[in-house]
Amino acid sequence: MRRATYPETLSELQEALDGASRRGGELIVVAGGLASGKTAVITRFLQAAADTGAVTLTATGYREDSSVPLVLMEQLIRSGALPPEVESRIRTSLHAVRPSLDLEETGLCRTSDAALADFGHELCDALRTASRVRPVVVGVDDVHFADPCSQRLLLYLWRRLCSAPVVFVLGEWVWPHPATTTFDAHLRRLKHRRVRLSPLSTDELRELAVRSRGEALGEIAARRLAGRLEELTGGNPLLATALLSEQRTGDPSPAPDGPFAQAILTGLVRWGDELLEVAQAVAVLGDQAEVKTIARVLDRDPARVGDVLGVLQDAGFLTGCVFRAEAARRAVLTSLTSIQRAALNERAASVLLLAGSPATAVSGHLVEAGTVSGDDGVAALRITAEQLVARGHPEDALRCLELAREATEDDEIRSAIEAAALRSAWRVRPSAADWRHAYLQPLLHDGRLSFADAIGVLRHTTWQARP
Repeated sequence: MRRATYPETLSELQEALDGASRRGGELIVVAGGLASGKTAVITRFLQAAADTGAVTLTATGYREDSSVPLVLMEQLIRSGALPPEVESRIRTSLHAVRPSLDLEETGLCRTSDAALADFGHELCDALRTASRVRPVVVGVDDVHFADPCSQRLLLYLWRRLCSAPVVFVLGEWVWPHPATTTFDAHLRRLKHRRVRLSPLSTDELRELAVRSRGEALGEIAARRLAGRLEELTGGNPLLATALLSEQRTGDPSPAPDGPFAQAILTGLVRWGDELLEVAQAVAVLGDQAEVKTIARVLDRDPARVGDVLGVLQDAGFLTGCVFRAEAARRAVLTSLTSIQRAALNERAASVLLLAGSPATAVSGHLVEAGTVSGDDGVAALRITAEQLVARGHPEDALRCLELAREATEDDEIRSAIEAAALRSAWRVRPSAADWRHAYLQPLLHDGRLSFADAIGVLRHTTWQARP
């Protein structure tokens, strides 16, 4: 499979159309990963073909329609490119043949070969007739989601029309280790070309920046902007375009709710739950994200998680297990409900505890989850609180200690936590420690506090007794 950028692919499709009248038809498969610009390049080509007078039939495969026989063929017929009387006749034939069609659980199209062939022959004749006057373009995006009957007919049409000026353009997703379908197996036996969209080069990003910002941008500024776009998008054309549209001047700085972030979320949702869930785990885990940890948090096979991460990396969303843009990470976090986010953080804390991760890494997720289960979690929160106080962050330390106090039923541990909280509260605002002091005073009198904890209580007693 040859790799080509967005502009190169568009040029190749146009050349196929320009040469169709001389050389005959072509079937070109445009393959692209997540948010690679596959749909955009196909749509742009189809629009350009229609503008030049080509008979252009278009359709898109949808996951939810894949079990409806001939639903994609119906889209093609309804796209408005055929003469009304021809369209009406073929639609009548389609509705007549559909009752005899069925899809087995295997996804194969089960019908009388004669019934489907008769309908295919009628559609083929209509396209051949149209191609005698003007070139014909049949464009199907996401063909992997097409119903098997329509897939079967697409191959039939190409076999019968390959010598006519008819160009077939099929868009498909790139996915690691895809299962070979009947459609794939038959397609590989037919003459066709495959193009896989690759990221934009630095020079192409510079040209994109100049088109967006204008010639006044200047060469040095254009190259600097191209470098920034590559850093944030990995050369993904859709993300780069969204980023440029978001900010017309200066270096791009994407917002969590801007076009760039929306492009990230749209791509993840469109590609299904698996990609979105892995991206959510990466966003929640932050610096602790790695293949094994993500797999344990999601209870998934590490090899499969690695494949999904590869898709996200190829799309320019991630570099390694880190989002290229902080705005992208924040946008993915917004796709989680508060309950979902808390559950992921709780699971992350549990996995990190078992892995022996630093207390600070565990505690961050416990605080985000707002819940702690087990003595190990309480211990991690107490250790983190000590480190936060030492680094001059007593407010954050208090949050850890309050969560730990709620989670423990051990009176001795609770007393030690209250004493530590008293010291932290003192650093924030001495008066804020009054109620903790009242709780600890009886324990001091009973000799149930450690020496360090007793000093903290006595210091506060002295402060309260000041004139």
